[in-house]
Amino acid sequence: GGSQWGCYRAGVASVRIVIDVNDAGGLAVGARLKAIGGRAGSLRPAADSVHAMLMRAIDYQYGRGGPAVGGWKPDAPSTVARKRRLGLDTRVMHETGRLRASLTNKNHADHVFRVTSQGLVISTAVSYAKHLQDGGRPPVIVSQTAAAKAAAIIRSYLLDGTT
Repeated sequence: GGSQWGCYRAGVASVRIVIDVNDAGGLAVGARLKAIGGRAGSLRPAADSVHAMLMRAIDYQYGRGGPAVGGWKPDAPSTVARKRRLGLDTRVMHETGRLRASLTNKNHADHVFRVTSQGLVISTAVSYAKHLQDGGRPPVIVSQTAAAKAAAIIRSYLLDGTT
């Protein structure tokens, strides 16, 4: 008796790993796999850590003027003049601060966070965010560094139960 994992693709030799849970080493591996399987059933603790890390990364992006590569396209001079005239923040993507706050503050009324079977969703209910995204000025671009940190948090949670 044992566990079997298979990896199959057409035209490629399969890899088969058999773990015999009747020997001492197999029992330890079987227990670890069972613990990993249990944690995989609820990624909420890891998702909460990833959520917090991504909110910090988004806030950093806003503080530096946009994504690490290129930043945000500058506002037109007429937009900057309008912001000044109305007493608004003249920095790009900061007119009222509502969008930034909705993406970086989990208690903000417009903050959206959901854990789904496919992963986690961090978003905003601010209506104009979609217009910005579709108009070529995305409010957020997840950096490779942030994505790697998220993967490390999830891996650590699955393998060790730590976040």
